[in-house]
Amino acid sequence: MPEKKLGMGILGCGPISQFAHFESVQKSRNAVLAAVCDADEGLANHFGRFYDAKNIYLDYDQMLADPHVEAIIIGIADAFHVPAALKALAAGKHVLCEKPVGVAVEEVEELDAAVRKSGKILQIGHMLRFDPGIESAKDFISTRMGRCWR
Repeated sequence: MPEKKLGMGILGCGPISQFAHFESVQKSRNAVLAAVCDADEGLANHFGRFYDAKNIYLDYDQMLADPHVEAIIIGIADAFHVPAALKALAAGKHVLCEKPVGVAVEEVEELDAAVRKSGKILQIGHMLRFDPGIESAKDFISTRMGRCWR
């Protein structure tokens, strides 16, 4: 029996999607590019066709309504990450959101509550999580810097 592939939708056809997300989904063994969406019709059509997306959308709500889209990659401007993620969760989709997840603590707390309520997975696309420099900084903060008290 063939392995089921996760239907991915990519929101935003800008630089981060061009340099990372399209190719990653295309090379994945367990995912298929079910849809792309961008307000710029030229970008949406170009990258949707180039990466053989099953559907191309200019409207995010239409992509969210597509039953073949099971997860959304959010690669749009930072200020729109949380609103787009909230809509995806409300539509029953898993979410990979580019960093930063939000631009204000309050909106990220709202997103956290929505994730818990939805039962869906939200992951932040932070490719440096296991970078040696980042790990070294974390270790320094945790072990040698100590706690800061106000």
